[in-house]
Amino acid sequence: MHMNRSAGYRRLECIKGRRRNVKQMWIEGLVNPDDEHVVISYREFDERSTPLALLAAGPGRGYTVEFTLKPGREDQQGQEILEEIREELDCHLVELDEPDPWAYARYHCNTVANALGSIRWALHKKHE
Repeated sequence: MHMNRSAGYRRLECIKGRRRNVKQMWIEGLVNPDDEHVVISYREFDERSTPLALLAAGPGRGYTVEFTLKPGREDQQGQEILEEIREELDCHLVELDEPDPWAYARYHCNTVANALGSIRWALHKKHE
């Protein structure tokens, strides 16, 4: 995986033989918590969930991700968790190449894989 840091884009080059998709990508930015979004958390050993990132549909087939976890350079565990989140974002939002990516992100929030994984996605509807 390579990141164009100047633009804030992550592009999937190829992970475990899966094809590259440059139509879908995610960028780091601000997510409006009043709009529909996904809260990404990490399931800790004590069964608590800690919010680590917010995910929202972006322009076209893209996404905006706001990381709330900001580990320092010396925080090895925080860096590893952040990389795990980035890999999961790439897997679900880029590699799968779904016809309606935001619908898939919403669907993933209710899957068994999501419930059993260490990275959890939870959909938050738009406040009206």
